Amino acid sequence: MKKKTLAKGITGLALAALLVQPLALNGSAKQTDPVELKIYSEKAPSIQKTLDAFSKDETLKKVKAQLDRGALRAEKIGLSNKGEGQELAADVRTVREDKNLQKQLANRLKSGAKVYLYGGVTIDEYKDLMEISEVSVKVKDEKAKDLNLTFGGEKEKAEKEGKKLKQNPYSLAAEDENSYDIVGYSIVEANENKFAVTNISVFDDAGNEIEPTEEYYIREILEISADTAAKIEVQTFSLGSIFGLNRVHADSEPVTSSPTRITATAYYNGVIAGRTYTDWVLEKAGDSDSSFDYFLVNDKTTISGANGFVAKYLKSDHDIPYDSDYIIDWDPDDDTSSPYNLSFGVPFSAAWSFDMSNSPKVNNIGSQPYDYGRWEVTPGGLSSSINGVRFEPATTWKSAGTYASMDIREYGTFRNAKNIAAYSSVKIDVNYDYN
Repeated sequence: MKKKTLAKGITGLALAALLVQPLALNGSAKQTDPVELKIYSEKAPSIQKTLDAFSKDETLKKVKAQLDRGALRAEKIGLSNKGEGQELAADVRTVREDKNLQKQLANRLKSGAKVYLYGGVTIDEYKDLMEISEVSVKVKDEKAKDLNLTFGGEKEKAEKEGKKLKQNPYSLAAEDENSYDIVGYSIVEANENKFAVTNISVFDDAGNEIEPTEEYYIREILEISADTAAKIEVQTFSLGSIFGLNRVHADSEPVTSSPTRITATAYYNGVIAGRTYTDWVLEKAGDSDSSFDYFLVNDKTTISGANGFVAKYLKSDHDIPYDSDYIIDWDPDDDTSSPYNLSFGVPFSAAWSFDMSNSPKVNNIGSQPYDYGRWEVTPGGLSSSINGVRFEPATTWKSAGTYASMDIREYGTFRNAKNIAAYSSVKIDVNYDYN
């Protein structure tokens, strides 16, 4: 994507870029400690049995490669184990009932471990169980000042400011959309994938959606930990090693520009059918009026199919949910070929474009009266899929008060040669709190 040219006075709240550390000229490699993942469970299968359960899944090779090289070490442990690994995981249903385990995980999180809770948990419940006041990622503005972007607590913060949800008959909001299959977090700012949320959709061989079993949760957490190990290695190994590591890493997912990992995975008959990866950049205009502050979100979502499935459809939704906030503009407009152009007026005065391979068709279905930007992306030209496409829409809005929020939703559809479909979806709040 072309670099934005922003008007003077804009404060960029771009989520921190992934920086590759300088490499030794002699090509020597700096040894890194492995990522150690401990999964608390009395009932879950062993790590090897979990891998065997997904043996037909071609996307599992990244996890296996990291395990085989020793960059990732993973094991299942009993509930009474102290769990000294730097990454810990447990079923949220067990954590709710086992106060000793809950306290142990909370203490380990505060001492620097990354803790995953799986099985259906909101960010607010995660905070309560882990005894922390916020889940946040730190970003820097153009003056290198540290700022926090927070997750969770939307309802409480909005009510404090007297904000109410809009009555939007076309809203895509779902009752349980704030509950995630996996939430992982570390208080350590330098931690790769510091904040990770994943939604899992599982379909049986008849195409019926079913509840994921514990193997699916563990499979996804292994994927996150393997990705973390790969990112650490990319930062610390020599140039020659990086080329080898990237071949493993690039097969599975894009490199994001933020310390977050927002994914939605669709499974069909025991293998991954497809996945979306969402990253974003939030910017705040420096020149605001007495009633409103102005924001821009640039969403970057990649969609990919696997195991004989291809990506056929992506819907991206940027919803301004509160009645005191108003959408200004959203782009791109309807288009059928690269480059896809975006342009925003005062106070951002910015224009840029991005490319997508095979020129997918973009259908703009946003609404000014109901304050949402919304797009559908489908195959275009001679292409039969949108596999590997990275869609980068953007939306500007104005927000009253000291709390600004946008809901981002991503929906993916994946089909195989028999036209069997699997679906994915995820919602994340992009929040900025002045207090």
